[in-house]
Amino acid sequence: MTLVGILLLADDPTLNPKTLVKYLIDHYSYPGLKGLIAVGIMAMSTADSILNTVTVLIINDIIKPVKKNFKESMVFIRLLACLIGFVGVCMAMVTKSLLDLVLLFGTFFAPIVTTSALLAVFGFRSSTRAVLIGMLAGCAVTATWYAQFGNTRFLPSSLPGIAANMLFFMGSHYLLREKGGWVGIKEPAPLLAEREKARLARRALIETLKKPNFYAYLKKNLPAQDGLYSLFGVYVIGATYALFFTIPDLVVTAYPKLYNFITNSTLSMIVVFITYPA
Repeated sequence: MTLVGILLLADDPTLNPKTLVKYLIDHYSYPGLKGLIAVGIMAMSTADSILNTVTVLIINDIIKPVKKNFKESMVFIRLLACLIGFVGVCMAMVTKSLLDLVLLFGTFFAPIVTTSALLAVFGFRSSTRAVLIGMLAGCAVTATWYAQFGNTRFLPSSLPGIAANMLFFMGSHYLLREKGGWVGIKEPAPLLAEREKARLARRALIETLKKPNFYAYLKKNLPAQDGLYSLFGVYVIGATYALFFTIPDLVVTAYPKLYNFITNSTLSMIVVFITYPA
C-alpha cells in the first residue's frame, strides 16, 4: 500500500489528494474494470451494517425498556433505519472533511457513553430510565454548546455534556428513587489479582531499568524463524528502490558520493538479511 502511494507521487507530484481515487480509476483502468472497482468500493462500505446495528440497539436498549408492551414491526424498523440514516447524512453534510466528521461524532460519544460507563466501572448501579435521562441531557447540552460556541481549545463542547449527563443521571436516580446506588464490586478477587499482577510488573520494570540487558531483550523479541529475515531483506529491496525512484536527478547529480554510499551500504545490509539463514 505504501509503495502504491510512493509510485503515484513520483508519477505526478502535483496531484490533488482529494481526487486520487478518481485519478487512479481514470488513468489505470478501462471500461468494465471501472464498473468492477465501483461495485467493490460500494460493497466494502459498512454503512448498511452500521444502520442495522444502530437500529437494533435503539429498539432493544431504549424503546423496549421504556415501553414494555412494544411489538416489533418491520415497517417501524425500516422507518427508524431511514430516520437514523437521514440524521447521519445531515451530520456528514455539516462537516467539511472526514476528520471533522470523526471529531464531531467523538464530541457526542463522550457525553453519551463515558459517564455511565465510568460510573458502572466504579460500582454505581441504576435503572435504564435514569441512564437514558442522563444520556439525553448530555446529548442536548453538547449539541447546544457546539451550536453556540463550537469546540474551543480550553473548553470543548463535550465537557459541559459530560457534566450534564452526570448531574441528570445522578439526580434522576435519587429523585426517582431507583434501585442500586454505590453497590461497589461484588467479587473483589479478580480486581485484587489484577492489582497484584500490576504491582509485580512495575517491580520487574524497575529492576530492568536498574540492570538493563539489551542483548537479552533483542534475543527475546526478535523473530525466531530465520525465514522472516530473508523476507525482510526482500521487502527492503522493494522499499529502497521505490524511494530511489522518487529522488530527483538534480539531487543525485549534486550529491553523487552520498547517493552511492547509501546505495552500497543498503545493498550490503540487504545481502546480510537475505543470506541470514545460510
